[in-house]
Amino acid sequence: MGFGYAVYFTERLKNRIVRWDPDSGSADVVAGEPIPFAPTQTLLEPDGLAMLGHSELVIADKFHDRVCRLSNGRLHPLELIDQTGHRAPLLTTPPGYESTFITPTGLFTERTGTLLIAFSDDHTIYRRRSNGHLEHLLGIIRNRTYTIGAPRERIPTAEVRSIPIEGPTSVVGLKDGTLYFIERGPQLLRKFNPTSGLESVFPFAQHEAFSRRTQAPESGTLKD
Repeated sequence: MGFGYAVYFTERLKNRIVRWDPDSGSADVVAGEPIPFAPTQTLLEPDGLAMLGHSELVIADKFHDRVCRLSNGRLHPLELIDQTGHRAPLLTTPPGYESTFITPTGLFTERTGTLLIAFSDDHTIYRRRSNGHLEHLLGIIRNRTYTIGAPRERIPTAEVRSIPIEGPTSVVGLKDGTLYFIERGPQLLRKFNPTSGLESVFPFAQHEAFSRRTQAPESGTLKD
């Protein structure tokens, strides 16, 4: 992720975040290095990055099941508030369910300052407001019993809340409310618009032909 004159990236297997200066070529670890007697300052396979405001780096600390902001060289978990209680256990909730969020991956800061968060193994996408309150956008909460079947190419808005998504990652948003994300389970690039619903960016009819390609075409439209 580029910010100012620097590029920030995750070294997932080394559990750290690196800041690289393309002018000088220097690289510095900014988060994740072990600090004596401070286990909360470590990362475990960090994933997505985003910027909040003008200076705070936000990190998806995937296998610690938290989203952190980096302030003055220290990690601070972001508050994630279910103000509507929609993640609470139900009478039909499977045994062992916990309402906590798990495995955040994709992060994206919207123009309004809100933060989009894709939770891969929670199979959900949320919008976090500046006060920590969460807006559930996509996916079925794990407090409901459901099965994941064959993916559908197009899902109208009226059905979106009843259709599961599988392993969302790498979410981005446009100013009109449209979201794009990778649905990693079925290997799809998805587009969600609150008005038109959920769809695959690339038609299913093209998947078989493109899976046999060894090179990208020299030219063509996006859908081609």
